[in-house]
Amino acid sequence: MLALKLDWANFVEHVVVDKREGALRHILFTPEDPTAFVDALNDALTHFREKQAESTA
Repeated sequence: MLALKLDWANFVEHVVVDKREGALRHILFTPEDPTAFVDALNDALTHFREKQAESTA
């Protein structure tokens, strides 16, 4: 597995972004508040997907 890790912090919680394709499929990083970051990302993705569904309907 090829992954890009954007920091050297091995002892803190990382967020992993997985992509379905591409040279770099796994990107690991450590935001200050991983839970808040993941929640905000999930909200943004939900909003994006709803907009996409509206535009194709």
